[in-house]
Amino acid sequence: MSLQNLELSMQNSSEFKNNLSLVVKDLDDYWIIEFLDLYGYCVQQSFSIEIESSKFIIVTPEIVRDIIRNKELILPPNYQSLADRNAYIILLLRFVLRDNAFTELIGVPLVPVNSISYSAFGIQQYYLALYTDLQFFPTVGCFVLITEELPDDIKSIFESTDFQSANKIKKLDLDGFNCLFRHELPRAPIRDWDPDTTTTFLNRRWLENLWKRISQFVTQDLKLLGNYPLIPIITTTYNYHHIYELISIKNDLPILRFPKRKNVVTKVLQKLGVLFTEDSRIDAMKNFIWDWNLLMVIKAIDKSRSINKICMDSLFQPICDEDKDQLREYIITNLNEIYRKDRFIDENIKDILRQLPIWPTYSTDGSYIAAYCGCLVPHGLPYFQANLSSSKTNYINYKKPDEKILLKRLDVVESSYIHYLFSIFKNLDFVRPDDPEYLEFLKEFLRLPTQLHPDWLCEYHFIPNNTKTELRLARELYDDRILLFNTIFAGSDVFIAPELRCGWLSKGLVGLGFHDKVDDDTFIQLALEIQNLYNLPSPPSDLFYRARILVLHFYYHVDDLHFTCNRWDILKSINFIPSKPVDYPYLATAKFKTPKLCSFNSLRLPKHMKLCWTQCAFYDDLVIPPESVLNTHIDLGELFFHDVMDHLVVIKENIVDKQLDDWKGHGAPDLLFTIINGLYGWFEDNLLLMKRIGEIGEQWFIGDLKSSLQNNSTIFLNGDDPFDLNNWTSATNLVLNIDIDVNCYKKAASKNLAPYGNLLQLCGAYNFKPATPMNFDVPNTALKRDNIVNKLCGFVDVNVTHNHSNVGLERFHDIFFNIRGELIGTCRFLLAATCPHFEMAFCAGTLESKLSEHVFLPRVDDIHPSTFRALLKYLYGKNLHDIMNEIKYEPDPDEDEISFYFNRYIELLKYAQLYELNDLTLSVQHQIIQDRLVLPQNIVEIWEWCQNTEITAPFLAEYCEKCIRDNTELLFELRLYDIEQNISDKKQRAVAIVELEGKFLRWREQNSLNDMSPPIYYDEDPPITFDNESGWGRECRSTLEWI
Repeated sequence: MSLQNLELSMQNSSEFKNNLSLVVKDLDDYWIIEFLDLYGYCVQQSFSIEIESSKFIIVTPEIVRDIIRNKELILPPNYQSLADRNAYIILLLRFVLRDNAFTELIGVPLVPVNSISYSAFGIQQYYLALYTDLQFFPTVGCFVLITEELPDDIKSIFESTDFQSANKIKKLDLDGFNCLFRHELPRAPIRDWDPDTTTTFLNRRWLENLWKRISQFVTQDLKLLGNYPLIPIITTTYNYHHIYELISIKNDLPILRFPKRKNVVTKVLQKLGVLFTEDSRIDAMKNFIWDWNLLMVIKAIDKSRSINKICMDSLFQPICDEDKDQLREYIITNLNEIYRKDRFIDENIKDILRQLPIWPTYSTDGSYIAAYCGCLVPHGLPYFQANLSSSKTNYINYKKPDEKILLKRLDVVESSYIHYLFSIFKNLDFVRPDDPEYLEFLKEFLRLPTQLHPDWLCEYHFIPNNTKTELRLARELYDDRILLFNTIFAGSDVFIAPELRCGWLSKGLVGLGFHDKVDDDTFIQLALEIQNLYNLPSPPSDLFYRARILVLHFYYHVDDLHFTCNRWDILKSINFIPSKPVDYPYLATAKFKTPKLCSFNSLRLPKHMKLCWTQCAFYDDLVIPPESVLNTHIDLGELFFHDVMDHLVVIKENIVDKQLDDWKGHGAPDLLFTIINGLYGWFEDNLLLMKRIGEIGEQWFIGDLKSSLQNNSTIFLNGDDPFDLNNWTSATNLVLNIDIDVNCYKKAASKNLAPYGNLLQLCGAYNFKPATPMNFDVPNTALKRDNIVNKLCGFVDVNVTHNHSNVGLERFHDIFFNIRGELIGTCRFLLAATCPHFEMAFCAGTLESKLSEHVFLPRVDDIHPSTFRALLKYLYGKNLHDIMNEIKYEPDPDEDEISFYFNRYIELLKYAQLYELNDLTLSVQHQIIQDRLVLPQNIVEIWEWCQNTEITAPFLAEYCEKCIRDNTELLFELRLYDIEQNISDKKQRAVAIVELEGKFLRWREQNSLNDMSPPIYYDEDPPITFDNESGWGRECRSTLEWI
């Protein structure tokens, strides 16, 4: 039965106490009978009665807890002292904790504190503490601190986590101190604190004991107590009598222990926000109070700066220069404390020292700067300030050698000649060239080793000239002891000041560009000087003499002037070489008509005058490069592509197009014709030269040629008269290896252009490629006797009519052919002897076989009389080539000369096959090819005729087919041009183009052509196309594009 049920039964039945009773079962627990009796309960001993469950209840820890819960603790009279009270509480605790019901102690008044007041578990926080901890909490300590020495069994229970968490009990730690101090200490600083006071517990002894106690909590942050004034600092000192103030731990200002010996730096540090306190040996305070030494002094300064969140310059603003000097002196005196074995013991200290603005400068206002902002005047040079209007400088004015040593250890740049010189030379606008102090400084500077002279000094005007009127660049000044310098710069002020002319000073200037000899760089400067003088409105009267002297010096010393490629290119572009004008008739179109100073790039040798007089100047006779110079510098005698090309264009535009009178009389046209062909020859020779040099040179030449022809394509003279504008054309309009123009656009290249076939093809000209004649045996008719042949042929040439009366001829001619109304007589015996066909006819009993009669054959109209005579002459044994040469062309508007002769051959071929004259068939085919009657304008038609006619001409057909394959694109383009010119209707033109494409498809497939580009000169080169007005010469487009 629980205590609640027990009390309920007692309230309901007045007879309960008589019927039921509490019983203590164990003999060792009989002492609790007295305790329960104090609370009004009747308890009996178990040995004196027989226990029956219905009348007795055994006393348990639960019943005891419930009896005393939330009640004042009543103890026997003999336990009234604090010690006896706590001892009796321990006895009770052992009993009530037997069942380990830690969570059932709430409200049980058995907490062994140092007070007799009500102290029950769970009603407030209690702390397990030392007895000495009571001194730190005089107000609340006796009520919350459990300082009793607990027995081991009870102690283990009180220290268990479960027990503490269930009953609001914990060990006293910094967090406990923080909570309890709320009732003991103020939060604000305590000013004018007396450490020896006896009127309050807050004195020196209490503070020292407190720090000793809290130093034991090594695992906790002391800043938990940061709200309470626990640190004594010295606010004022009079003759080592201190006035104190207590500040809180959260005050992060640096605190140093006051030095044992008087030190003036303490006042400086106090101005910088550093705090001081008396010596203390407590370890816990070392986290807040630092020892007095240089290391801690420097750290304290930096911490003050960090806490105040300002820069070091702002921190030092309140202190005077004297204070800065004292601090600097203290640092230098005690430097060995932080600098050992050639290094700082802490790199952070070095960084802090570099930030301290304690170093005086050379500024006129005597300002101080930090080491990292300053630099040192180079050793061996005086301090010189060029700009007197500038009052600020960052050069440190150190006073002692030890200060310089410290500055070097702080990485302050010392002997930095570059920075120092720059600070002077950047203000040269404020320096007078005749300033004696500046000249002395300059002398000291020039005494330095030349390796200390900065390269950028070459770009500063800092050296006085000989007249001391201005400061010049070193490279602008010259040694007037050199004769060539005196000649070129006669009367100028570009020589060095006399004070700096001595050898050991001028040698220092040579490294900066001063000219004391004529080398490649100096020579370029001299050439530029000549050019600049030439560009003046009024050049010196002896300028050409000076230029000539300079050029001759170059020729005489060419082996000593070792120009690099870049410098040589610069020299070649400078105008300092005298030139001479050309004579009549070249002068009118010459580029320069008067003597001028020109560059090597623009000058050409007089021997090249005809190749470029409109584009270039020519060396004066006194300065023509000798062979030794030309062998060393080949480019001095070199002629360039654009010289010749532009020259050709100018000749065409300014002489030919304008019909210049100076070139139209006195043999000038022939001279001009020769000059123009000479230009083509130069291009041809250089094209082959570039081909031999290699692909790069060849592509370069091709690129220049293509670029030039895009703007000026009609530069080829296709005839003998240069002033006939019809003779000028573009290469794309020319066809090589033909004698007759194809049409008004495609013309045969004239004889004067024949030697330049490579150039023309590269520029877009077509090269008609005749096929190699087939190897077949042509009958040798020369075996017959020539005199007999000539006589017989002479008889054939006589025209015989029906009413002839020439008796002599009648005896020879016994058969007459009527060819288009013209009688041609001959002898049947000769015909029968030379032609099997006639032999068979005359022996067959026909009309022709009657020997006693003259036979007149019927009229024939399908052969020309001259062709039939040629047939007879061939039968008589005359050479076919000679026979055809005897046939005279009879002008006919329907038949041009080529067609006339070709038709004669076709007639011969027809009758040769008719009369079974195989030898004549071969001879005709051979002669057609030899006489070059197969032309681009008829070759396709001849081939088609060979395919479609009954006349057999296999060799001619094969020759034509090979020519067509080799010239497919040229032939296609010619016929495409004819279609576009002759067919105006778009649909008909489209149909004709499609038919043309189909006709040429066979040869394209055979040649494996993917496009219709014109033939090129070199197989590996890309085609060159030119966009001219007509559009011809471009790569051929597809049929659909043409339609």
